[in-house]
Order: sequence, then structure tokens, then C-alpha cells
Amino acid sequence: MSSAQQWIDVEFESLRLGDKRLERRFRSVLADLARHCGKTLGSSFDSLAKLKGGYRFFANARVSLRAMLDPHVSHTVDRARAHKTVLALQDTTFFDYAHRPKTDGLDIVNRSRTNDPIEGLMLHNTLAITTDGLPLGLLDQRFISRKKLHQSQKEQGKSDRSRVSKSIKDKESQRWIDVLRQCHALDLGSTQLVHVCDREADIYELFRDASLLDEKFWFAPPIIARSTSPFSMRRPLPGSLINSASVVLRGVLVSLFR
Repeated sequence: MSSAQQWIDVEFESLRLGDKRLERRFRSVLADLARHCGKTLGSSFDSLAKLKGGYRFFANARVSLRAMLDPHVSHTVDRARAHKTVLALQDTTFFDYAHRPKTDGLDIVNRSRTNDPIEGLMLHNTLAITTDGLPLGLLDQRFISRKKLHQSQKEQGKSDRSRVSKSIKDKESQRWIDVLRQCHALDLGSTQLVHVCDREADIYELFRDASLLDEKFWFAPPIIARSTSPFSMRRPLPGSLINSASVVLRGVLVSLFR
């Protein structure tokens, strides 16, 4: 048995999908994906039968992101309890499927220079790491639906309201607050959790709720978060600069929450 399979069996021992066959299929699919990390689904399975089984699993209505993630989050919390301070890194990943026009169920993630919608998916992740940079696992992961949000506003007659006058609940920014509350509900024992976000989370309502819940926040400066320029893709910073900035950030955090 491979080390990846052993980890999967322990990490997802408490997985409950309502059907033992689904639970076995989940572990099998996860093991195949782990062996071919970064590959397409077609390249991740050893046979056509396994590939079809994977697609059937993904399409099963009884399978949800929350049900699959809960056992892993539980183990992440257990690992976090062994540390005095843990950082919760929040950020949103945008999947660009502009070149897959036949794919259904996509959201609008951006617009081109000609203002044409670019379709894809928005996935908001919260990764727990130690102050030394050791990943402990995910504390939360959720898809953000812009179409659903905007449709709800339209049904409520809010489509013409300006961004400034909208309630935070009608904005995508609500995701930062939802994750804050979700993490606050986790039993971390005496571990100090410090949320680390970029400038997108710099909103009054998040400060307010963090204060009420006694949650600690650190907003990563732009030089650490990313380098951007108008009308261009996000460009990575030089590795030496990232390393220097991360060392400074780590030192500040350790001094603050020692």
C-alpha cells in the first residue's frame, strides 16, 4: 500500500456519504488523483472503467463538497491543536474555462478587454499553516457563485443599487466573514488562530465581526500578496523577494502572538 493510500485511509476514515460503495469510490478516486497530481482526469486513471467510475462519482447528487471535506477539516483541527499559533491563509482561486465553451454550470469570473464575460469557477480556500510554514490542511473551502448572487439581487429589485449602498450580504465580500465565523466555530483548544488575507478583505464588517468574536487578523501587504498591473495577468514576484517578505511577516507574527 502506498503512503498516499495510507494517508487517505486514515484522513477520511470518518467519511460518510450514505453508501459504502460511494465511500470506497471516493478513496479510490482520491488515490488515483494523488498519484497523478496536476494531470487531467483522462490521464489520472489507469483504465477507462476507472475514469467512468470517477465521472459517475462526481455526478452523484449524494456527493457534496462539505461531506468530502469534513473529515479532512477535523484532522486539520487536531493537527492545529498541537501548535501555539496557527495561520489561516484565506484567498480565492479563479479557474478560467474560457476555452471550454461546451462546459455547463460555469460562472462569470472576469471580463475581457472587450468586456466579454470570461466563464469559469471561483473557489475560496482557507489553508492552515504553522508559523514555520508547515501546511496542516484546509479549514474551509467553498465555491462562490456570482450568478446566484446577482440573480438574487435582481429578484429582490436590487440590481440598480450602487455598490456602496449594498448590504455586505449582497456582495461577494461576504465570503470573508462567512469563513471567519466558520473558523471561529472550530474547537482549536488553546491554539491562537491568526487569519491572513490580502487587501480584498480590508472591509469594515470583517473588522467589526473579528473584534466581536475576538479573532486575530493580519492583512498581507501588496508586496507579499501579489504584483499586478492594469489590463495584465497577475505576475509572480521574484522568489528572493517573496522569501524575504515571508521571513519578515513570520517574525512580526511570532513577536505579536508569542
